[in-house]
Amino acid sequence: MVVTATKDVKIRISTDFTQLTKSVKREAYQLPSVEETLGKIQDRKVFSKLDGSSGFYQLQLTKESFEYTTFITSFGRFAYQRCRFGISSGPEIFQRTLQNIIHNSQVKGVVVHADDIVKDAPFVWGQSQQKSFNDIKILLTTVPTLAAYNVQYPTRISTDSSSYGGVGGVLEQLQPDSSWRLISYCSKSLSIAEQKYAQIEKEALAIAYTCKRFNQ
Repeated sequence: MVVTATKDVKIRISTDFTQLTKSVKREAYQLPSVEETLGKIQDRKVFSKLDGSSGFYQLQLTKESFEYTTFITSFGRFAYQRCRFGISSGPEIFQRTLQNIIHNSQVKGVVVHADDIVKDAPFVWGQSQQKSFNDIKILLTTVPTLAAYNVQYPTRISTDSSSYGGVGGVLEQLQPDSSWRLISYCSKSLSIAEQKYAQIEKEALAIAYTCKRFNQ
């Protein structure tokens, strides 16, 4: 067992399931290749991408199964109640589960690849899409999403860059209830010269820009 810290200052526990996976019965399910998935959307120009939050953790293990994930610590024995990365049958079960959800919901124009869901239906922007866009903007700029800045609270920034020409970031503060709340947003378009940066340089630019913007 290895304990590491994640980027959002949380603890991640990694366990070696090498011996367990030798006895796991694999699913009779063929995972699609990247080429196969891309072939289904090759004629599309506009996409929406959904990334499954926490991946395998969405799959709950049965009591008979999670007992096999037991690991020993100095505080006692513990077992995982949800699927973990490293279990050999995890990717196949996760892919099949998502495929079944999409199939049963009869959603058209959707392709599933691992924890990514891409909608390749014709792109239409109508009144319902505009209303949803306006609703999201309101939710992102009002309470309870946003909180007031407090000079005494621990502060951090989260940044990101896009290969399509922009960088952005958010300012967050740790609240008394131990939750991180958004304080403010910032973003900018990249110049022609900045668009030619390597992706790692764009990520660094996002950090520098966000720090400078919120330091004013």
